[in-house]
Amino acid sequence: MSVTALRDFVLEVATDSDLAMRFAVDPSPCSNGSRRTDAEKTAVLARDSPRLRVALGAPRLGAMTANNGQAQEEEEEEGQDV
Repeated sequence: MSVTALRDFVLEVATDSDLAMRFAVDPSPCSNGSRRTDAEKTAVLARDSPRLRVALGAPRLGAMTANNGQAQEEEEEEGQDV
């Protein structure tokens, strides 16, 4: 997959209000970049967040929260031992 091209596209939509509005109305013309794979284009068109996160190598939703919660619990336990 072309992670760089996909990441660049997502960032561009997120930071360019005109592109974001065009994408909201009709994503097809906006998502046809030749540097993205067909699977990436399909995920973008479907607004499939889980597939986009996987394609970008991002953690699954909730994974960071679970890890943060675990780290917080360990810190609290350490404080009790002192």
